[in-house]
This record gives sequence, structure tokens and C-alpha cells, in this order.
Amino acid sequence: MRLHHYTAILCAVSMGFMATSCNVSIVTQQTYSFSVEALDGCTNTSLTVNSGESLSFSAQGSASFGIQDGFKSDVDPSGHFRYIGSSTLPPDNVKYDSTALDGNSPVGSLLGKIGANGPVFFIGKSKSYRANQNGILFLCFNDNSQYLADNSGSYSVIITK
Repeated sequence: MRLHHYTAILCAVSMGFMATSCNVSIVTQQTYSFSVEALDGCTNTSLTVNSGESLSFSAQGSASFGIQDGFKSDVDPSGHFRYIGSSTLPPDNVKYDSTALDGNSPVGSLLGKIGANGPVFFIGKSKSYRANQNGILFLCFNDNSQYLADNSGSYSVIITK
């Protein structure tokens, strides 16, 4: 309540104490935290998003989408390999699969979609996004839904709206 009180005082001061009315709009941002399990595919956040609303995403963690060259693949939220077995790989080393949820984004990357059947969008480690439709926000681990059983790990995602 103090924020409203001080805002009204500042409004009156800026109007030379002669304000008969003052329109004040207070913008508040809310932060939400989610865990996206690689085994689950898509996670229903139960977070309602409105068309035109701005969302900010920040993700960290590591997950695996199965065996690559005989070793478990370890990727970050952008789908970049962190390592395979004991071999360190360059940061641009990614794998694409046309049968994954989004064939244009690296396997293992963090995706979002609004509505259970909405189009997916790439989030990766961080993203600012303006919603293009109303609905519930889903966070997804990009993989072919038939191969989720060999996945492991998770991403921690913070959303500000």
C-alpha cells in the first residue's frame, strides 16, 4: 500500500500540489520458476498468457536425450553439447532431428508454446518473447516423443511477465 501512497504524493508534487486528479499506472512484474524434465517432453506451467504480453525467459541446467557415439549426450537449454562421455566439444556442436517436436531447433533445446496445440518457439538459455495468442504456457524439451524414455536431467526456468 505504501507504493500507492508515495506515488500519489509524487503525482501531487509534480502537479504543484494543485492536482485535482492524477492518473497513475503501476507496472508490476511477476516471476515464476519451473523445472522442465527431459523425460516429460512438455510441461504445463498452468500460467495463462495473453496475446501481446511480454515474457522473459532464463534457463539453466543440463539434460540428456540418449546415446550419441556410445555415450550419454549432455546438452544445455540451447541444445549445445556440453560433453559426450569425457570428450569436450565446441559450443556450436548441436544435433537436429526432423522428427523432434521442432525439427528446426537443436534436439534437447528448451522450447515454449502457448496452448497444447500451439506453434513452438525456441527459448534456449534466454529469450524475450511477445505472445501472439492467448492460452496456457507450455515449456518443452525438444525431442521426438517416441524417444523420451531414454532422456534424463532437467532445466530450471525462470519466467518474468
